[in-house]
Amino acid sequence: MNNGNFTKSIGRKIAFFRTRTRVSVRDFGVWHTIFRGIMDIIFGKIFVYRKYIVYEKQLTPSAAPEIRNPAIQFSFLTANDSGMMAQIEDMSAISRDFIAERIGRTGFCIVAKNKESLAGFNLVSTGRTRIRYLNVVLNLAESDAWSEQITVSKEYRRGGLASDLRQMMFAHLAGRGYKRLIGGYVPFNVKSGLLARKLGFVETEKLTLLRIFGWKKLSRQSLVPGRAPALLLDTKSR
Repeated sequence: MNNGNFTKSIGRKIAFFRTRTRVSVRDFGVWHTIFRGIMDIIFGKIFVYRKYIVYEKQLTPSAAPEIRNPAIQFSFLTANDSGMMAQIEDMSAISRDFIAERIGRTGFCIVAKNKESLAGFNLVSTGRTRIRYLNVVLNLAESDAWSEQITVSKEYRRGGLASDLRQMMFAHLAGRGYKRLIGGYVPFNVKSGLLARKLGFVETEKLTLLRIFGWKKLSRQSLVPGRAPALLLDTKSR
């Protein structure tokens, strides 16, 4: 790597770190962001303890969903929509490279736009993916899809836009033969859990990751009586 590319790479990493920090402050507040940052920097290589709630929704073919925001434009991204991918990165701190990789394989990303300005999006993967918060590989069945991220710009929240994005993604996936959309949230993101339940998602499993130096354990607890944890997780892959 020459000096120009090296400098560009470092600048890109610094800019992405700033975006992640800004998004965390926006969604969870200053003190939570500071606490998480200190924990990751000081203890991240030594000790990690994280919890994650998994939910799912059964998909069935249906008529076109009723949209609460008809003035907003909805479309699915293609590999050529680099400008919109950059806006998604700025809004959510999800790398534009990751988005392009997902779409380039078998993923889908629906975006909501007001003219050329991004209002929200929902990114979904199929096949083999990763639960990013836990850094655990997830192998999906052919009829399953995984919701990587759904985010709505702050000025469009409380207006039903997240529900519009979800409903349109449900219809898109069901029309292509997918039977189940799976996703999850961290317990401190209470609003995410409330929205999921409102849209018919059922919480099915709680994952708890404990890592001390090189030792790692992933505990699984079913949240559905009489049903064993069913996700196909590969805890050995990196």
